Amino acid sequence: MTDALQKAQNLYLEGRYADSLQAYLHIMDDRKGDEEEGTACSMIFYIGAAGFMGHMENSTLMTLISRAVELESPIAGVHSVLAMEDKNDFPGLSEIVEDLRRQAEDGNIMAINLMGKIYNEGLVVEENQEEALKWLEKGAAMGDPVSMMDAAMVYDIPDFEGANEEKSLALLRKSAALGYPRALYILGRDYFEGVHQDKDIRKAYELMEKAADSGCTDAAVDMWGQFLDYEDEIREAIPDMTEERLLPYLKQAGDWGNDEAPCLLGQYYSEEGDIDKAEKYLKQATDRGNMEAEVELGTLYIFEKKSEKDHKKGISLLKEAAREGDANALSTLGACYLQGNGVRMNRKEAVKYLKQAVDAGSSEGMVLMTQVSLMDGKQQDAVKYAKMAADLGEPYGQFLLGSFYLMGDGVAKNEKTAVFYLRSAALQGVEEAQDLLNRIHLGLL
Repeated sequence: MTDALQKAQNLYLEGRYADSLQAYLHIMDDRKGDEEEGTACSMIFYIGAAGFMGHMENSTLMTLISRAVELESPIAGVHSVLAMEDKNDFPGLSEIVEDLRRQAEDGNIMAINLMGKIYNEGLVVEENQEEALKWLEKGAAMGDPVSMMDAAMVYDIPDFEGANEEKSLALLRKSAALGYPRALYILGRDYFEGVHQDKDIRKAYELMEKAADSGCTDAAVDMWGQFLDYEDEIREAIPDMTEERLLPYLKQAGDWGNDEAPCLLGQYYSEEGDIDKAEKYLKQATDRGNMEAEVELGTLYIFEKKSEKDHKKGISLLKEAAREGDANALSTLGACYLQGNGVRMNRKEAVKYLKQAVDAGSSEGMVLMTQVSLMDGKQQDAVKYAKMAADLGEPYGQFLLGSFYLMGDGVAKNEKTAVFYLRSAALQGVEEAQDLLNRIHLGLL
């Protein structure tokens, strides 16, 4: 390793991430040689992808790794291959790995880390967790927080004979203490779920907020989802925790390229009635290939917009997602054709999409097919679809099935079974189910 590369790496291992980046950038500017420049590009990518360099765009990071690949940097080559699905089909991979091994033996911290990943995933070499740990612990001993966390993950593999919960947790904590955003997030998530240590929501959010601030977009998305699902529990532990406090993290995650964050923002603003913001964020997520956002945007155009042009855009988006087999798109299209929303009513077309939705596992499609079957006088089909929905825990499907058992419609009358399904539906907020239960209790049925 050249003196310039060694100096830049030493700054990184001392935790002086910004200074290290400047040193690597200086090497790139000097362009003293392809190998040195390729290594510098790779190391900037390594530090940036780890979240240490602040808010660098993913496109900038990819430009750096692409430049390193052009310069035939083995570090960049292996890093690129690890991101592929058909890893071992890459031409010349064995030679690239041998070049990487040479750089690892020369003390390059990213090469050392990648050697650990190679053995952990079985890339070219036979999968070997012990050998992976040899490299990762070498990187950890040098002070690399990324290698610390990767080693922690290996020690946490359930079927690994050398699995060690204490070592895993110790390494994860060391990595988090050095500010590695991913480690902060994983440790915070573990505190939230009570994994490896007692559950501590306040500690969990302290760590995950640091992670989100440092560029871990998964932390921002996860905190938002946790808050939606466990708001009462979280607010009991952290009284000042609100959606407003978490929104900036979610917006930041979207700005840094996370495709799930703008989808969640779009859903939030849609529920808040701010259709313009909802459209803005759902478009952003759709442009990044998020199919859930595509369906949400299509639905917004149909039900929240008034112009025929918007309705056509909405139907087009839903059909695009439906062609990919998206269950929500199929059921929503079926409902649109059934009710005449955004298109002319067409029972045949509605049933076509709803049956596809059922095949795709959509409980909403099952409920709608129950209602279509009832309108067509096909009671046994109605029972079939209602039971499918009820078995998936769909509350309105449980209500319909309970009412069938109560009245003996298309199925043998059974009040005990009816009450079971009606109670389950009522507990999930179906008022019609509670009304039927009240009437049963009063002896009115």
